Amino acid sequence: MKLDKRFEILIEYIILMLFVGFALLPVLWMILTSIRTPLEYFSSPPTLLVKNPTLDNYAKFFNDARFVQYFSNSLIVSITSAFLSTLISALAGYGFSRFDFKLKDILFISVIFCQMVPLMAIIMPLYDMMSRMKLIDSPLALILSYFIITLPFSTWMCRAAFKQVPMNIEEAALIDGCSRLKAIFKVVLPVAAPAMAAIFLYCFIQAWNEYVLAMTLINSTSKRTIQVGIMLYRGEYYTDWGMLMTASTVASVPIMILFMIVQKYMISGLAAGAAKG
Repeated sequence: MKLDKRFEILIEYIILMLFVGFALLPVLWMILTSIRTPLEYFSSPPTLLVKNPTLDNYAKFFNDARFVQYFSNSLIVSITSAFLSTLISALAGYGFSRFDFKLKDILFISVIFCQMVPLMAIIMPLYDMMSRMKLIDSPLALILSYFIITLPFSTWMCRAAFKQVPMNIEEAALIDGCSRLKAIFKVVLPVAAPAMAAIFLYCFIQAWNEYVLAMTLINSTSKRTIQVGIMLYRGEYYTDWGMLMTASTVASVPIMILFMIVQKYMISGLAAGAAKG
């Protein structure tokens, strides 16, 4: 009986490892291509084995001042938009979870509906709005756009998270003399920290990986983000695969670092949202 159980567990682990390996294969191929020579990544048939590893592509990348600027631009835009979206969605989610007002359900459904609208359907209205505000070719245009795009889902997550926070601890803070706003920041948000971490990571990833708006709203070379900069290695007649994979690998590092830092908070936060959403 125990042998059969162990065999089942072994089979489950093997299947799981196969799925994980399949999911990680493109990432592994990206990293390996970044340390290959042109002769190797154009070889046929391609192989996983790197015969002559080299860091020349990384040396070229970090010596290119343009990409240091693109990297900095992406960090500024992503962190700022993620912070704004997390802050505003926390206040909106608190309102939806704690107060009763007319048309509350209809308004909340409208917020969720906004998340279902595809980006390509709103890209022209966004461009027109930023143009009227004279923000085209400004990082602020990207910050506001990413804030608008991530706000609906963030609000939904915050509402679900705040419903998990017991009312009595908030009421105790109000009785002790805290204002409503102070109670939110001093009591409610620390308790809902896992969900806040999950929301911030979601907003950061959305902003960091976005390409279409960054290409549409930014014209100046110095104001590009890293995702737009990566595509400079892909031309009409020639693609520098080594540099393209190197830039993609470097661009993946901030997300991996941030995910490793907040992964336990993200898992518990998403679980809370799924339970209450």
